Amino acid sequence: MKGIIMNWKILFICLASLALTPLVTHAQEESPDPAEEQLDLRITYLQSNARAPFSGLLMTTDSYNKIRFDHTLELRLMESDHSLALRTLELDLEMTRAQNTVETEALNARLANRDRYIERLEDVALNTRPSWVLPIAILGSLLIGAGATVAITYAVNDGS
Repeated sequence: MKGIIMNWKILFICLASLALTPLVTHAQEESPDPAEEQLDLRITYLQSNARAPFSGLLMTTDSYNKIRFDHTLELRLMESDHSLALRTLELDLEMTRAQNTVETEALNARLANRDRYIERLEDVALNTRPSWVLPIAILGSLLIGAGATVAITYAVNDGS
């Protein structure tokens, strides 16, 4: 019941905040990324003895292929590292879940054993009826104690 009331309170707060929030928006110009404005990303092919249309770095196709290969290799290494880290975390999670399962089963078994022990003690306590030995033992102990007291008293009085 408490959960339902809490859900209604949250819903009311959300609706109130939605109703009280002004819906005025202001148009803004989309500002381009400053880094993109500074980059010159032109690519052109040059023939031998041709003048370059802009200043920059000139590289051969083999150099470009090596750079691309190095980036591909680096990407694959990163993917391998990522998959290794992910698999390690998954194995840690599986191990933790297995440990929790084993602990839970052990604690449940311990609890079940304790419950059975308590039930056996209750059965013994409820089903044990007073026997005839207990009253006779009490009466006998009383008589032996009284007799010992009388004997000691006579022994002390006869000796003096």
